[in-house]
Formats: sequence, C-alpha cells, structure tokens
Amino acid sequence: MILGTLARHGVTTLCAPPTLYRSLVVADLARYDLFRLRHCVSAGEPLNPEVIRMWEEGTRGLPVGLFADYWRDPDATAAAFANGWYFTGDKARRDEDGYFWFEGRQDDPDRAQIVTAVSCATGYGAPPVPEIRRYEARGGVIDDNC
Repeated sequence: MILGTLARHGVTTLCAPPTLYRSLVVADLARYDLFRLRHCVSAGEPLNPEVIRMWEEGTRGLPVGLFADYWRDPDATAAAFANGWYFTGDKARRDEDGYFWFEGRQDDPDRAQIVTAVSCATGYGAPPVPEIRRYEARGGVIDDNC
C-alpha cells in the first residue's frame, strides 16, 4: 500500500523509520514506479546494511542516508555534529553482563515531571511513591504540591 502511494503520487522524498524500510524491502520493489523518488532518509535506530543493500537493489541504486542538517537551525546542527560524527542524543546503559540498554533520548522531557503534571491536571493524584523514589534517585524533580 505504501509503495503504491509513493508511486501513484510521485513522492520525491521519503523519510521513514528503519522498521518501515525493513517491511518495504520484502516486497517486489521493481513492481512500483519509484523513479520520481530522489531522496530517502532514515532516523532513529540504525538501519542494517542488509536492508540498505536490498533497498538500493530494488530502487535502482537509490541510497538511504542520514539528514545533513536541521532545517533552518544551524545551532542545533552544530550541537549535533562534532569531528565528523553525528551525536543522536540517545542515552543507554551497560549492564553487568556487558549488554547495552536503550534508556531514552537526551532531549526527552523527564517522565516523572510529565506524570506529575498530568496527575495534577486530571485530578487523579500523584504517581505512586515507589515511582517517585525511582525518579528522585535518578535526579528527577517531583513536585507533589498540586
């Protein structure tokens, strides 16, 4: 359905998460007229090389790339790039077994503050005490004076 829409409407730029690219490459890409498609970008989690290869083969060599800058925001662009590297702002932790776990993004608002604000706004009360303690332990700020 998505490939048909891209072809039917002559879409020239596709920005999609890796999950969508993974689902699109299992289709017969050659069946769709994607010749007007000029730019394909992805963001979020990494796009694995096999999916990139399959996409390029199915779309006559059209590469999938990262964006070059934040539109009309040179300060954000400068903050995200350093020494040829793009810093995503993703936060992770490594456990005692050496596994990495995604924790969120640097620009995500503090969830404890969101829960508290929603609780105050809706009248449902503050979050449970164990959750507050967990967020306080992380340095979060809890305002239970609703």
